[in-house]
Amino acid sequence: MQGLHVDESYRTALGTAFYDRVGELERLRRMAASRALTVVYGPRGVGKSELARYLVRRGLHGGGGAVV
Repeated sequence: MQGLHVDESYRTALGTAFYDRVGELERLRRMAASRALTVVYGPRGVGKSELARYLVRRGLHGGGGAVV
């Protein structure tokens, strides 16, 4: 069993650390690198926008395209 990944150096809009999104980040990073249109969807309040902000602020999106 893997431990919980916490990025203490990053704070979300709510002021909490960014944690336990390694799998989602890797999938999103690969999609962004392929420059394919990617839509992130899900219920309200689960962190979709924060996930995209984290990807861009950490420079993991491959430098191309736009995040809106």
